[in-house]
Amino acid sequence: MSKRLFLYIFIIIVIADFLACEFFPDLRFFTKPLVMIALFIYYFFELRGNWISVDTLFLLALIAAWFGDVFLLWGEFFVWGLLSFLAMQILYTIVFVKGKNFFGKREALYGVLVFIFMGLIIGYLWPSLDDMKLPIVIYGLTISMMSLVAYTRDMTQSGYLKVWIGTMLFLVSDMTLAIDKFSTIQLHCYAAMCTYVIAQYLIVDGYIDYRKQGQE
Repeated sequence: MSKRLFLYIFIIIVIADFLACEFFPDLRFFTKPLVMIALFIYYFFELRGNWISVDTLFLLALIAAWFGDVFLLWGEFFVWGLLSFLAMQILYTIVFVKGKNFFGKREALYGVLVFIFMGLIIGYLWPSLDDMKLPIVIYGLTISMMSLVAYTRDMTQSGYLKVWIGTMLFLVSDMTLAIDKFSTIQLHCYAAMCTYVIAQYLIVDGYIDYRKQGQE
């Protein structure tokens, strides 16, 4: 399957999920899980079975993300969805740190900016978090670390920019979801899903590029 063909199919799935979100909410139980299933299949066929331990971890991250998508379809399973995405972020972070990483002034500055951004969002939501304060803090620190580790990877690696931008969009997506759930500001499901699907696609596509570079 060519990347262009997959992208067309992926866009159709995403549009179908957006339409379901707007007009047929019950259909999201079918359309939303298809997002990560499509990325899982894409990853599998692009690498054609060349697995090593780090790839297995990446697969597990995609599976965890799928569970997160499914759990979030039910409001009462929000915590389970949070735990699933937390597992995904930890697995992504381990995968990203397996390569060559650099820690200098540039990386430190990026880390400071990311954690400040996260701190401002959590600070804004703090009065309404109630018993979710600790879980949200842990989640925020984990997703910030994921983006920081992605940033510290070797910039000459194939797919570097896609993966890093993907992690930044993940920050935006999750903070949008948190604002919608824990504040008086009600955001449309498009706001979180648009950045989420782009983030997942960029991370998967970028990591495929990286793995293919290692096979050349």
